[in-house]
Amino acid sequence: MLNRDLVSEVYQLEDKRPVVLRDLSIAVIVGYQHPPGEYIAYTKYVYTGKGLWKGYERLVKKYSPSDVLTGRVIYDPNFETKVPIVSMSNIIEAPDPLKRMEEILSSPKDEHENEALTVKEKTSLDLGISGSLLLKIHHKRSDIDLLIYSKYEDAWEILREYGKTDPQWIVNVSERVGLDIETVKRYYYSKAIRSIWNKYPISFSYVKRYYREQYGSFPRRTNRIYEGEITLGDVEDRTFLYPHFRKGSVNVLSFESAYLRLLVECEKVWVKAPVFESDEETFVVLGTKEYPGVMKPRQPCR
Repeated sequence: MLNRDLVSEVYQLEDKRPVVLRDLSIAVIVGYQHPPGEYIAYTKYVYTGKGLWKGYERLVKKYSPSDVLTGRVIYDPNFETKVPIVSMSNIIEAPDPLKRMEEILSSPKDEHENEALTVKEKTSLDLGISGSLLLKIHHKRSDIDLLIYSKYEDAWEILREYGKTDPQWIVNVSERVGLDIETVKRYYYSKAIRSIWNKYPISFSYVKRYYREQYGSFPRRTNRIYEGEITLGDVEDRTFLYPHFRKGSVNVLSFESAYLRLLVECEKVWVKAPVFESDEETFVVLGTKEYPGVMKPRQPCR
């Protein structure tokens, strides 16, 4: 049985939150629209006793839409596609990213925790710990995954000035979205998403606590493809949250986080992607399994 505190919390978990399931596998929650009693979440680790992560082995090594179809997979009518899913009743633990950061602040135990503490102290941001460091299953070569909970635009401006460029992120994105390495490095990469502090690769994700979008409100697919320039409106908090959204002459929704810099820093973009519609608005949607699409910058971009 879930303890009382977890019963209350488990219905409000944020994007990127790892959860431990009854079979001791570990899943990661995706986004903020979930079926009743369920979470869209992919199984990232399974316990075999042989893995690098204190006996856990990693199932997901890349983050394409097909690579995260791990664990229980269903067809979801809201998104009109197959998604990985876990039942809330199957969650036995949901480690708290902010409490884990507080624990590290009070008494860091190893080099990874010391580096997370360094980021917190240098930036003074509202940061939580995610990934293997949250779960305390990290090893010497583990990345550090940090969550940003508030003042996203301020955090973006601070983080883009720190650390060193991570060439592996650029290579991974180049392979995933089909753009050449130099283009990705120049227009898509930002240290506000991924950087190297000392010797540690650090990922930054922007999340919101106690936030849920209405399930069933995702726009419907059409059989049309949009190709052309889009003038974007103001950057909002929702731009930073997954899937990334920005209003414009055509609204943009992106499940591909590699486009986040363009959505934050550009006023005009060129997009080729499927058209989705709600009762009142039209969207282009990037990063789906069926048609990933592409977004390119148009000037002016910062």
